[in-house]
Amino acid sequence: MSKAGRALQVGDEAITDFRKGWTLVVITERIEHTRSQSGICYRVRPSLDKHDPLARYDADWFEPAPKNLLTC
Repeated sequence: MSKAGRALQVGDEAITDFRKGWTLVVITERIEHTRSQSGICYRVRPSLDKHDPLARYDADWFEPAPKNLLTC
């Protein structure tokens, strides 16, 4: 993924291939100054880890969701 995910804010929709295949998520929390690769982590809904709904994921796993992704 690109560095574009680092600009996401709470409430933004994003896509990730963290799990096999693409998943659409909503950013529910942004945590800055972490020791992750990008220095930014997110909590997302739905959780990408069914065993830990409070898991944090590095911002570099995410891309902003295309605006027309859900448009029919």
